[in-house]
Amino acid sequence: MANKAIQKGELVLITGGTGWVGSHIVDKALEHGLKVRLAIRSEEKAKGLIAGLQSKYGKDAHIETTIVKDFNADDAYNEAVKGVQGIIHAASTLTFSDKWDEVIPPTVQGYRSLLKAAHKEGDAIKRVVVTSSSIALGTPNLEPGKPTQHFDVNSWNDASLEEAKVKPNSINIYAASKVLSERFTWDFVKENKPSFIVNTVNPNFVSGSNTVGTDYMSTGNMVRNVVFKADGQITEMLRSQFIVDADDVAILHVLAAMREDIVSERLLAFSGVFTWPEIFEYAQKYASDKVNLPPKSAQMDVRDNTVVDTKRTQELLKPYGGFKSVEESVRLNLQDVKTH
Repeated sequence: MANKAIQKGELVLITGGTGWVGSHIVDKALEHGLKVRLAIRSEEKAKGLIAGLQSKYGKDAHIETTIVKDFNADDAYNEAVKGVQGIIHAASTLTFSDKWDEVIPPTVQGYRSLLKAAHKEGDAIKRVVVTSSSIALGTPNLEPGKPTQHFDVNSWNDASLEEAKVKPNSINIYAASKVLSERFTWDFVKENKPSFIVNTVNPNFVSGSNTVGTDYMSTGNMVRNVVFKADGQITEMLRSQFIVDADDVAILHVLAAMREDIVSERLLAFSGVFTWPEIFEYAQKYASDKVNLPPKSAQMDVRDNTVVDTKRTQELLKPYGGFKSVEESVRLNLQDVKTH
Protein backbone atom coordinates (compact mmCIF):
# COMPACT_ATOMS: atom_id res chain seq x y z
CA MET A 1 0.00 0.00 0.00
CA ALA A 2 1.35 3.39 -0.97
CA ASN A 3 2.24 5.56 1.98
CA LYS A 4 -0.22 8.45 1.79
CA ALA A 5 -0.44 11.51 3.99
CA ILE A 6 -2.67 14.59 3.95
CA GLN A 7 -1.09 17.67 2.37
CA LYS A 8 -1.61 21.35 3.13
CA GLY A 9 -4.67 22.68 1.34
CA GLU A 10 -6.49 19.34 1.38
CA LEU A 11 -9.90 18.80 2.96
CA VAL A 12 -10.40 16.85 6.19
CA LEU A 13 -13.72 15.78 7.69
CA ILE A 14 -13.74 16.22 11.48
CA THR A 15 -16.45 14.64 13.60
CA GLY A 16 -17.02 15.89 17.15
CA GLY A 17 -15.40 19.17 16.12
CA THR A 18 -17.54 21.31 18.42
CA GLY A 19 -16.53 19.27 21.48
CA TRP A 20 -13.67 19.85 23.91
CA VAL A 21 -10.94 17.88 22.14
CA GLY A 22 -12.50 18.25 18.70
CA SER A 23 -12.51 22.05 18.75
CA HIS A 24 -8.78 22.06 19.44
CA ILE A 25 -8.25 19.63 16.56
CA VAL A 26 -10.12 21.98 14.21
CA ASP A 27 -7.94 24.87 15.41
CA LYS A 28 -4.67 22.99 14.85
CA ALA A 29 -5.84 21.60 11.49
CA LEU A 30 -6.37 25.15 10.25
CA GLU A 31 -3.06 26.25 11.76
CA HIS A 32 -1.33 23.50 9.77
CA GLY A 33 -2.93 24.65 6.51
CA LEU A 34 -5.73 22.11 6.17
CA LYS A 35 -9.27 22.79 5.02
CA VAL A 36 -11.94 21.57 7.44
CA ARG A 37 -15.38 20.08 6.98
CA LEU A 38 -17.27 19.81 10.27
CA ALA A 39 -19.77 16.99 10.69
CA ILE A 40 -22.40 18.52 12.98
CA ARG A 41 -25.98 17.93 14.09
CA SER A 42 -26.97 21.58 13.70
CA GLU A 43 -25.47 24.74 12.23
CA GLU A 44 -26.24 26.60 15.45
CA LYS A 45 -23.84 24.48 17.47
CA ALA A 46 -20.88 25.38 15.26
CA LYS A 47 -21.49 29.13 14.92
CA GLY A 48 -19.31 30.27 17.82
CA LEU A 49 -16.41 28.01 16.89
CA ILE A 50 -16.45 29.04 13.23
CA ALA A 51 -16.70 32.74 14.04
CA GLY A 52 -13.88 32.46 16.58
CA LEU A 53 -11.55 30.59 14.25
CA GLN A 54 -12.26 32.90 11.32
CA SER A 55 -11.40 35.85 13.56
CA LYS A 56 -8.13 34.07 14.40
CA TYR A 57 -7.13 32.85 10.94
CA GLY A 58 -9.04 35.28 8.72
CA LYS A 59 -12.27 35.04 6.78
CA ASP A 60 -10.54 32.92 4.16
CA ALA A 61 -9.99 30.09 6.65
CA HIS A 62 -11.79 27.16 5.06
CA ILE A 63 -14.39 25.76 7.47
CA GLU A 64 -17.44 24.17 5.88
CA THR A 65 -20.16 22.13 7.53
CA THR A 66 -22.19 19.06 6.77
CA ILE A 67 -25.25 18.03 8.75
CA VAL A 68 -25.27 14.49 10.15
CA LYS A 69 -28.53 14.09 12.04
CA ASP A 70 -27.81 10.63 13.46
CA PHE A 71 -24.14 9.79 13.93
CA ASN A 72 -25.05 6.15 14.57
CA ALA A 73 -27.16 5.50 11.48
CA ASP A 74 -25.75 2.92 9.09
CA ASP A 75 -25.39 5.47 6.29
CA ALA A 76 -24.61 8.42 8.57
CA TYR A 77 -21.42 9.52 6.82
CA ASN A 78 -22.00 8.43 3.23
CA GLU A 79 -22.41 12.03 2.00
CA ALA A 80 -20.13 13.66 4.57
CA VAL A 81 -17.02 11.81 3.34
CA LYS A 82 -17.42 12.69 -0.33
CA GLY A 83 -14.64 14.91 -1.60
CA VAL A 84 -12.43 14.75 1.51
CA GLN A 85 -8.88 13.44 1.59
CA GLY A 86 -8.82 12.63 5.29
CA ILE A 87 -11.02 12.04 8.33
CA ILE A 88 -10.45 12.76 12.01
CA HIS A 89 -13.08 11.01 14.12
CA ALA A 90 -13.30 12.77 17.49
CA ALA A 91 -17.01 12.14 18.14
CA SER A 92 -17.85 9.79 21.02
CA THR A 93 -20.68 8.72 23.28
CA LEU A 94 -20.18 10.64 26.54
CA THR A 95 -23.41 9.97 28.42
CA PHE A 96 -21.54 8.02 31.13
CA SER A 97 -24.55 5.75 31.39
CA ASP A 98 -24.00 2.54 33.34
CA LYS A 99 -26.10 0.56 30.83
CA TRP A 100 -24.18 -1.47 28.26
CA ASP A 101 -26.89 -1.23 25.58
CA GLU A 102 -27.08 2.56 25.81
CA VAL A 103 -23.35 3.09 25.24
CA ILE A 104 -21.53 0.20 23.56
CA PRO A 105 -23.68 -0.56 20.48
CA PRO A 106 -24.14 3.08 19.41
CA THR A 107 -20.45 3.87 19.94
CA VAL A 108 -19.23 0.93 17.88
CA GLN A 109 -21.92 1.57 15.26
CA GLY A 110 -20.65 5.12 14.82
CA TYR A 111 -17.18 3.79 14.05
CA ARG A 112 -18.61 1.15 11.72
CA SER A 113 -20.64 3.73 9.78
CA LEU A 114 -17.68 6.06 9.37
CA LEU A 115 -15.17 3.39 8.32
CA LYS A 116 -17.62 1.80 5.87
CA ALA A 117 -18.33 5.17 4.28
CA ALA A 118 -14.62 5.93 3.99
CA HIS A 119 -13.90 2.49 2.50
CA LYS A 120 -16.53 3.04 -0.20
CA GLU A 121 -14.59 6.06 -1.42
CA GLY A 122 -11.74 3.83 -2.60
CA ASP A 123 -8.41 5.61 -3.04
CA ALA A 124 -9.86 9.10 -2.49
CA ILE A 125 -9.31 9.05 1.27
CA LYS A 126 -5.70 8.86 2.46
CA ARG A 127 -5.94 8.88 6.25
CA VAL A 128 -8.41 8.18 9.04
CA VAL A 129 -7.38 9.32 12.54
CA VAL A 130 -9.47 8.11 15.48
CA THR A 131 -9.63 9.65 18.95
CA SER A 132 -9.41 6.78 21.42
CA SER A 133 -8.52 7.15 25.11
CA SER A 134 -6.03 6.25 27.78
CA ILE A 135 -8.77 4.14 29.32
CA ALA A 136 -8.50 1.79 26.33
CA LEU A 137 -5.03 0.94 27.70
CA GLY A 138 -5.89 0.71 31.39
CA THR A 139 -6.87 2.66 34.49
CA PRO A 140 -4.71 4.49 37.06
CA ASN A 141 -2.95 2.43 39.72
CA LEU A 142 -4.17 3.91 43.01
CA GLU A 143 -3.61 0.97 45.34
CA PRO A 144 -0.82 1.83 47.81
CA GLY A 145 1.91 -0.78 47.70
CA LYS A 146 0.82 -2.24 44.37
CA PRO A 147 3.73 -2.67 41.95
CA THR A 148 4.17 -0.01 39.28
CA GLN A 149 2.13 -0.74 36.16
CA HIS A 150 3.43 -0.05 32.66
CA PHE A 151 1.45 1.04 29.58
CA ASP A 152 2.68 0.99 26.01
CA VAL A 153 1.12 0.73 22.55
CA ASN A 154 0.34 -2.95 23.12
CA SER A 155 -1.66 -2.36 26.33
CA TRP A 156 -5.41 -3.04 26.39
CA ASN A 157 -7.85 -2.57 29.25
CA ASP A 158 -9.36 -6.05 29.22
CA ALA A 159 -9.90 -5.87 32.99
CA SER A 160 -12.47 -3.06 32.75
CA LEU A 161 -14.06 -4.68 29.72
CA GLU A 162 -14.70 -7.89 31.66
CA GLU A 163 -15.91 -5.96 34.73
CA ALA A 164 -18.38 -4.05 32.58
CA LYS A 165 -19.96 -7.30 31.46
CA VAL A 166 -20.68 -8.55 34.98
CA LYS A 167 -20.81 -5.47 37.21
CA PRO A 168 -21.36 -2.41 35.01
CA ASN A 169 -20.86 1.14 36.22
CA SER A 170 -20.39 4.40 34.37
CA ILE A 171 -16.59 4.16 34.33
CA ASN A 172 -16.12 0.57 33.20
CA ILE A 173 -18.88 0.94 30.60
CA TYR A 174 -17.09 3.98 29.19
CA ALA A 175 -13.82 2.02 29.25
CA ALA A 176 -15.46 -0.88 27.44
CA SER A 177 -16.79 1.48 24.78
CA LYS A 178 -13.27 2.77 24.14
CA VAL A 179 -11.68 -0.69 24.10
CA LEU A 180 -14.28 -2.15 21.77
CA SER A 181 -14.52 0.81 19.40
CA GLU A 182 -10.75 1.05 18.99
CA ARG A 183 -10.41 -2.70 18.56
CA PHE A 184 -13.21 -2.59 16.00
CA THR A 185 -11.20 0.03 14.09
CA TRP A 186 -8.05 -2.10 13.95
CA ASP A 187 -10.07 -5.23 13.11
CA PHE A 188 -11.81 -3.35 10.28
CA VAL A 189 -8.44 -2.45 8.79
CA LYS A 190 -7.18 -6.01 9.10
CA GLU A 191 -10.28 -7.57 7.55
CA ASN A 192 -11.09 -5.03 4.83
CA LYS A 193 -7.61 -3.78 3.92
CA PRO A 194 -8.77 -0.28 2.97
CA SER A 195 -6.51 1.96 0.92
CA PHE A 196 -6.40 4.58 3.69
CA ILE A 197 -4.02 4.51 6.65
CA VAL A 198 -5.49 4.48 10.18
CA ASN A 199 -3.85 5.98 13.27
CA THR A 200 -5.31 6.48 16.74
CA VAL A 201 -4.57 9.01 19.48
CA ASN A 202 -5.03 7.88 23.10
CA PRO A 203 -5.17 10.88 25.47
CA ASN A 204 -5.52 10.83 29.24
CA PHE A 205 -7.33 13.59 31.20
CA VAL A 206 -7.36 16.60 28.87
CA SER A 207 -6.89 20.07 30.36
CA GLY A 208 -5.62 23.39 28.97
CA SER A 209 -7.19 26.51 27.51
CA ASN A 210 -10.43 26.65 25.56
CA THR A 211 -10.53 27.13 21.80
CA VAL A 212 -11.37 30.63 20.62
CA GLY A 213 -15.14 30.98 20.22
CA THR A 214 -15.97 28.11 22.57
CA ASP A 215 -16.68 27.57 26.25
CA TYR A 216 -14.85 25.23 28.60
CA MET A 217 -16.43 21.79 28.25
CA SER A 218 -16.08 18.22 29.46
CA THR A 219 -12.75 17.63 31.25
CA GLY A 220 -11.81 21.21 30.46
CA ASN A 221 -14.30 22.28 33.12
CA MET A 222 -13.35 19.79 35.81
CA VAL A 223 -10.32 21.50 37.35
CA ARG A 224 -12.16 24.82 37.18
CA ASN A 225 -15.21 23.41 38.96
CA VAL A 226 -13.05 21.90 41.69
CA VAL A 227 -10.92 24.95 42.44
CA PHE A 228 -13.55 27.67 41.90
CA LYS A 229 -16.73 25.89 43.00
CA ALA A 230 -15.36 23.48 45.62
CA ASP A 231 -16.80 20.51 43.71
CA GLY A 232 -15.71 17.59 45.87
CA GLN A 233 -17.65 15.06 43.79
CA ILE A 234 -15.12 15.48 40.99
CA THR A 235 -12.15 14.85 43.28
CA GLU A 236 -13.81 11.64 44.50
CA MET A 237 -14.53 10.45 40.96
CA LEU A 238 -11.37 11.73 39.26
CA ARG A 239 -8.33 10.74 41.24
CA SER A 240 -4.62 10.99 40.51
CA GLN A 241 -3.67 10.16 36.92
CA PHE A 242 -1.93 11.64 33.89
CA ILE A 243 -2.94 15.00 32.45
CA VAL A 244 -2.32 16.17 28.90
CA ASP A 245 -2.88 19.56 27.31
CA ALA A 246 -5.65 19.88 24.72
CA ASP A 247 -3.38 21.59 22.19
CA ASP A 248 -0.83 18.76 22.43
CA VAL A 249 -3.59 16.21 21.83
CA ALA A 250 -4.81 18.20 18.84
CA ILE A 251 -1.34 18.50 17.31
CA LEU A 252 -0.89 14.72 17.56
CA HIS A 253 -4.15 14.22 15.64
CA VAL A 254 -3.01 16.57 12.89
CA LEU A 255 0.43 14.95 12.68
CA ALA A 256 -1.23 11.52 12.50
CA ALA A 257 -3.01 12.81 9.40
CA MET A 258 -0.11 14.67 7.78
CA ARG A 259 3.14 12.86 8.66
CA GLU A 260 4.16 10.18 6.17
CA ASP A 261 6.11 8.30 8.83
CA ILE A 262 3.11 7.79 11.14
CA VAL A 263 1.53 4.62 9.83
CA SER A 264 -0.86 2.32 11.73
CA GLU A 265 0.20 3.76 15.09
CA ARG A 266 -1.36 4.35 18.49
CA LEU A 267 -0.10 7.72 19.71
CA LEU A 268 -0.12 7.86 23.50
CA ALA A 269 -0.94 11.37 24.76
CA PHE A 270 0.22 11.41 28.39
CA SER A 271 2.19 14.30 29.90
CA GLY A 272 2.58 14.08 33.70
CA VAL A 273 0.74 12.69 36.72
CA PHE A 274 -1.25 15.07 38.92
CA THR A 275 -2.64 14.93 42.45
CA TRP A 276 -5.30 17.32 43.67
CA PRO A 277 -3.06 18.95 46.31
CA GLU A 278 -0.70 19.91 43.48
CA ILE A 279 -3.60 21.32 41.46
CA PHE A 280 -4.66 23.36 44.52
CA GLU A 281 -1.14 24.83 44.73
CA TYR A 282 -1.27 25.87 41.08
CA ALA A 283 -4.71 27.41 41.58
CA GLN A 284 -3.40 29.48 44.51
CA LYS A 285 -0.44 30.52 42.39
CA TYR A 286 -2.37 31.56 39.27
CA ALA A 287 -5.89 32.45 40.44
CA SER A 288 -5.69 32.99 44.18
CA ASP A 289 -8.46 35.59 44.43
CA LYS A 290 -11.00 33.24 42.84
CA VAL A 291 -10.12 30.00 44.63
CA ASN A 292 -12.84 28.11 46.51
CA LEU A 293 -11.37 24.70 47.29
CA PRO A 294 -13.11 21.56 48.52
CA PRO A 295 -11.84 19.92 51.73
CA LYS A 296 -8.73 17.80 51.37
CA SER A 297 -8.93 14.08 52.00
CA ALA A 298 -6.34 11.36 52.53
CA GLN A 299 -7.09 9.75 49.16
CA MET A 300 -5.96 12.93 47.39
CA ASP A 301 -2.35 12.18 48.35
CA VAL A 302 -2.38 8.73 46.70
CA ARG A 303 -0.38 9.12 43.50
CA ASP A 304 -0.91 7.06 40.37
CA ASN A 305 2.28 5.08 39.86
CA THR A 306 1.63 4.13 36.23
CA VAL A 307 4.56 4.48 33.83
CA VAL A 308 3.73 5.12 30.17
CA ASP A 309 6.07 4.70 27.21
CA THR A 310 5.64 8.06 25.44
CA LYS A 311 8.98 8.09 23.63
CA ARG A 312 7.27 8.25 20.24
CA THR A 313 4.87 11.08 21.07
CA GLN A 314 7.59 13.06 22.84
CA GLU A 315 9.63 12.80 19.65
CA LEU A 316 6.69 13.98 17.52
CA LEU A 317 5.97 16.97 19.77
CA LYS A 318 9.62 18.01 20.16
CA PRO A 319 9.40 20.66 17.40
CA TYR A 320 6.44 22.16 19.30
CA GLY A 321 8.29 22.31 22.62
CA GLY A 322 7.28 18.83 23.81
CA PHE A 323 4.36 17.98 26.05
CA LYS A 324 3.23 20.90 28.19
CA SER A 325 3.79 20.24 31.88
CA VAL A 326 0.94 19.63 34.31
CA GLU A 327 1.51 23.06 35.81
CA GLU A 328 1.49 24.81 32.44
CA SER A 329 -1.69 23.04 31.31
CA VAL A 330 -3.45 23.95 34.56
CA ARG A 331 -2.21 27.55 34.27
CA LEU A 332 -3.69 27.75 30.77
CA ASN A 333 -6.93 26.25 32.07
CA LEU A 334 -7.20 29.06 34.63
CA GLN A 335 -5.72 31.88 32.55
CA ASP A 336 -8.97 33.76 31.83
CA VAL A 337 -9.73 34.11 35.54
CA LYS A 338 -8.67 37.41 37.11
CA THR A 339 -5.61 37.10 39.31
CA HIS A 340 -3.79 39.48 41.63
